[in-house]
Amino acid sequence: IYPCHPIRQLVTNNPGRDSVRKDNTILYAGNRYALPLGTYAPEKKVAVKEVDGLLKITDLETGQLLVSHKSASGKGELVCTNSQRRDYSQGIAVLYDKVLAVLGGSRDAAGFLERLREERPRYVRDQYQLVLSAAGRHSRESLAEALSYCLERGIWSAVEFRTAAEYFTGLASEKAAVSVLLTVPPSCRIKAETRDIGEYAALYGGAK
Repeated sequence: IYPCHPIRQLVTNNPGRDSVRKDNTILYAGNRYALPLGTYAPEKKVAVKEVDGLLKITDLETGQLLVSHKSASGKGELVCTNSQRRDYSQGIAVLYDKVLAVLGGSRDAAGFLERLREERPRYVRDQYQLVLSAAGRHSRESLAEALSYCLERGIWSAVEFRTAAEYFTGLASEKAAVSVLLTVPPSCRIKAETRDIGEYAALYGGAK
């Protein structure tokens, strides 16, 4: 990882810049490098060695080579093999279908999800999972209003979508409370009795 440290251990249960992540990637020199699916496990350790622009990641316990990657020249890239790209793409496609279904499968929902993918390609999985999480906590009506809100304003963010859903859910609760109050017959509504201030003054000897 550094010239003076050709081999460095990465520990999954030690949060930090060099941790192996639950999505089976490691962060190295500002880029993410994919490991084979299923590599992640609590306390799992791997060793990373870079030689002549090639990054080799091995299982520290067995010494088995897990994957080799060409070192990325830029920053913020996800580096993976062709097979890993296929697995990743398939996973995203399945997640997309699931989110689209909970949003009602409408053309607007599909357009919103596509824009999330276009605007945040590196974090599309996180974006879809946020939308899916919000869908599990709010009604279809609130989700539809949040979707319309984001589309009308050109907002392509799962976080903003979730915030909008929370707002419309709260608004619906307020409307429901008012609706219940209006159904109470006038004869059953309690009105506080009011008295002349002089009556209270008399009780305390203040009236002549």
